[in-house]
Amino acid sequence: MPQTDITATTVKRAKTDSNAGSERYEITDARQRGLCIRVGATSARWQIRWKRLGKNSRLDMGDIDDWSIAEAREVASKAQAFIRTTGIPDEVWLHARKVEYKKVEAEAPEPKATPVRLLWDFETAKNMYLGEVKRTRREATWTDYKGMLGAPELKPLERKLVGDISRIDMATVVAKIHRRGAERHAEHLASVLRPMWKFLASDDQIGRSGVTPGVMTDLQAPVRTLAEGDEEETEEKYVPSLAELGRILAIAKSPGVLEEQIGLAVQLLVYTAQRRLTVISAKISHFEEVEGGGLWSIPPARRKSGTSKRGRQHNHVIPLPPAIWGSVKRAMQLATGSGSEGPWLFPGFRPKRAGGPVTHMNPSVLTRALLLMPGVVASPHDVRRTLGTIGEAELGLRRSDTKAILDHNEGVESGDVTRAHYSLHDGRNFKWPIMMIWCEAVEHQLDVAYAMDPMLYDLKWLKSRIDYARYEPRF
Repeated sequence: MPQTDITATTVKRAKTDSNAGSERYEITDARQRGLCIRVGATSARWQIRWKRLGKNSRLDMGDIDDWSIAEAREVASKAQAFIRTTGIPDEVWLHARKVEYKKVEAEAPEPKATPVRLLWDFETAKNMYLGEVKRTRREATWTDYKGMLGAPELKPLERKLVGDISRIDMATVVAKIHRRGAERHAEHLASVLRPMWKFLASDDQIGRSGVTPGVMTDLQAPVRTLAEGDEEETEEKYVPSLAELGRILAIAKSPGVLEEQIGLAVQLLVYTAQRRLTVISAKISHFEEVEGGGLWSIPPARRKSGTSKRGRQHNHVIPLPPAIWGSVKRAMQLATGSGSEGPWLFPGFRPKRAGGPVTHMNPSVLTRALLLMPGVVASPHDVRRTLGTIGEAELGLRRSDTKAILDHNEGVESGDVTRAHYSLHDGRNFKWPIMMIWCEAVEHQLDVAYAMDPMLYDLKWLKSRIDYARYEPRF
């Protein structure tokens, strides 16, 4: 529609046309978005137009003589700002402007309709945030956050506008969870609410959420209760010995004791010291055979640190000496021969949901496998501590060596511009000797494990112990 710089001459012509009974037409102002004059057979009236969610709407401001051109432009500008940040202008809103410009007395008329609120309540804000988490984070993170934000203690807040929820309100909810004994749960909920409120206060969401930036920045759960016998400082983290890793490998390599695919996944975990999700979600296409073994190229999306700006564009490459490369090739044979059409090195045994696709194994499979092994205390993450601790203390590895394998920023200090922008090789050359030292050390522990416990040769005994641990009654 053509736009016109509305002037006194424009207004005069509109009034003349309306008195003459002309056909209806509109004059759109070129200086103020949404402002127009609607000229009909009996009147000329100021109107405000806007488009929201694909729907065109308008508000009649009154006769052309009710407002000067300058006043009409100011009111239209305020209406556009109101639409962007708060809601939809209606008769109640317009009456407030008429009072403001002294067009009518302060008494408000009866509203023609219930005002439409665009600001989010907690339930809407939660769903918007979970959608963003699903887009940008792993499925496991989305599932975790969805469960946390579904806590029954949050139920009373569902219909409350998030802009009206204070840190004290949320601290009260977190403290209630803490008081019922779920102290770790309370801490975790606080850690989920903080980034949710940061998302709601971001530049592109604040107009719809109405959240003030920084409201939940300092949200914390109450301090944990000190149990009798607790140490004054922090609990000690478990570091498995190399001998324990040898025992894990001995059991994982024992035929018929674990499902073969699970045993191979455990081997890849121990030989590479990678996170359990990284291991279990590996794709066949991530592996490449080279002289002397293979390479495992882990893309950023499969790594915990891969979401950071510093490492986002680089794959994390792990050289695989012969000790583990043979196991990877066997896993490939099983994956491609199992009838699974997926890309996974360790395909799952069943779909996550009935009728859904079969993806990779659940990461808990690795935790469960180690838990079932007789004489094993370590968790999958503890294996990483062995490389970081004993690898440096006993095997002569440097801190930069273990960082490079553990994927702690590829062993590169934060702010290394050369690494981030110019040195784009994968570092496989300097990693080969590191991985050779580590794999030879854990491979040697296989002989140590058998020497320390000859029962490891007895596959029937091993299977019975694992079956007992798997099916042991829980009271």
